[in-house]
Amino acid sequence: MHIVLVCLSDILPVALEQVLNLEGKSFTFVTDEVELAKNYLSKFQVNESAIFPLHDLKDLIANANGYDCVFCFSDARTVNQYPNYIKYCKIPDNKFVHFYATNDGNIHWIISRALKYFDNHSAEFEMFATGMSYTSFALDTTKFKRKLFNFAKASQDLYFDYQIAKHAISRGG
Repeated sequence: MHIVLVCLSDILPVALEQVLNLEGKSFTFVTDEVELAKNYLSKFQVNESAIFPLHDLKDLIANANGYDCVFCFSDARTVNQYPNYIKYCKIPDNKFVHFYATNDGNIHWIISRALKYFDNHSAEFEMFATGMSYTSFALDTTKFKRKLFNFAKASQDLYFDYQIAKHAISRGG
């Protein structure tokens, strides 16, 4: 089975957690930020040739040889935009599955996973960052001389930044 997965790059970790249990499947990834997706997907040994920008979706589907399903993961920002664009690409309804992640649940889930990872690996990091999308997308953790853990997520508020910083400091980060 070949699945085309369409989502924003910041939802990609959630999408992968949802679909990775489908062993024996092949994927094509379509996303807004290809470079961010490449960085993330390289951890899963995904070949860069399987990652495409969103504006290529219509041609990709038209030229696809045997995709079985299109999974679309959206949040409050893209709940109408992505499904409508996918319908514009003439993907049959029986091959389209739409997943919706509520913003609050999605962010809390991602942060809790990040905190759990940090708890188990805090000795590996010398610095951490918190913040919202500017920090999340602007910091390339591979460019720092010291190892940095980036807790920043889109739409994260100051209360969570403070709680995360307090927790990270208590762990020695």
